[in-house]
Amino acid sequence: TIEVEVVSIGITNQRETTVVWNKETGMPYHHAIVWNDTRTTKLCEQMEDRLGGKDCFRDTTGLPLASYFSATKLLYLLDTVEGLRQDAEAGKALFGTVDSWLLWKLTNGAVHATDVTNAARTLLMDLRSLRYSESILQQLRIPRAMLPEIFPCSHHFGLVDASLNTKLVEHEADEGLVGGYALLHNVPVTGMIGDQNAALFGQTCFHRGEAKITYGTGAFLLLNTGPQPVPSRHGLLTTLAFQLAPRSNGDLLLADAHPAHQEDADVLRGLPCYALEGSVAYSGSVVQWLRDNLQLVESAQHAEALADALPDNGGVYFVPAFAGLYAPFWREDARANIVGLTAFHTRSHVVRAALEASAFQTIDVLRAMQADTGLDLAQRRAALRVDGGLSANGAVMQLQSDLLCLPLARPRLLETTALGAAFMAGLGVGLWTNLDELKACWRVGKEYKP
Repeated sequence: TIEVEVVSIGITNQRETTVVWNKETGMPYHHAIVWNDTRTTKLCEQMEDRLGGKDCFRDTTGLPLASYFSATKLLYLLDTVEGLRQDAEAGKALFGTVDSWLLWKLTNGAVHATDVTNAARTLLMDLRSLRYSESILQQLRIPRAMLPEIFPCSHHFGLVDASLNTKLVEHEADEGLVGGYALLHNVPVTGMIGDQNAALFGQTCFHRGEAKITYGTGAFLLLNTGPQPVPSRHGLLTTLAFQLAPRSNGDLLLADAHPAHQEDADVLRGLPCYALEGSVAYSGSVVQWLRDNLQLVESAQHAEALADALPDNGGVYFVPAFAGLYAPFWREDARANIVGLTAFHTRSHVVRAALEASAFQTIDVLRAMQADTGLDLAQRRAALRVDGGLSANGAVMQLQSDLLCLPLARPRLLETTALGAAFMAGLGVGLWTNLDELKACWRVGKEYKP
């Protein structure tokens, strides 16, 4: 066996997914409501009428009023789960995104906290102060006491409680597993960051103008906009990219010794780094729909094989708006379409169109980003970094490069979300002291040029 020493823990998670639980018993009041759940659509429409439209909170939070974000899910639970509002007002109920829930469990209820990237997706945080907006809390009637405290991503959040190790060792015995969980006792949690932000950080997009696309369940394009939030007038989300806990003076001197690294020094000082984000609700999950609902494919590999057997899509296009359209349109009433079918088309054409859909939707997002920032990514000649399951499909990546007129760079390690969380956890305990050390960990695996 290989002995390892666990010195820190990093958490990365689906943002927006909402959990509410009892502070005394630790039991959830309801199943988690995931990020792309649309049950609050009607509630959002009512709130728009009452509060002054879809953009009523955008100046404060950077976000439109939509079912996507945590506040609408929390409000739904407060209004529909019997006894929850009373418990929340009495300080007995807690809210959190998945990071908060995991941290609370790991620390055996000792710490109720979140990081800035997850808090930025609740529709409750002021992007400039990095604190909850009291005005929004009052307008939505959300009790402040149930919200987690907000910290930078590489903060020392707390220690793993010994009781967790006991439970895990018991689980190991039940499952016939070899020991190892006891190593987690008193290990600090020193990194928490939302999944798409973790991918941006894992792709080492530390500077203004650097961007990545993650092709996972959905597709998410994030563009680093530097230390100031950039308001979007073209349907994008203004959000936090990441924020480090401030480093010591010695570490700052290391960064400041290189004038070209001024942006790195700002990051190490703990200045927040902002981003513009374009979210596409359905990307890799379209393959799951083809498999489970239509039985057209057996697996992701089968879908790729069918699509790769064709020279092109034959004029068939797929709009996977199963839960409406996200950025830059924000049309929750939109629905999925397959267009261009004739009697000569086969399932392979439908499958190829489904795989290509993410590439086509990303065009609109990138155009909106360039309009909001004035940055011409093509002129910069820097590769757009890609990751996630669909990025392993060479045909789709080449199409994406051609459509965007941009080079793409896929790293050797596709699990950049996990890497970003590891980077944060390591920074939190001093395993790395500057960003150059992290950049040296990134290696290109494959490049695509238009």
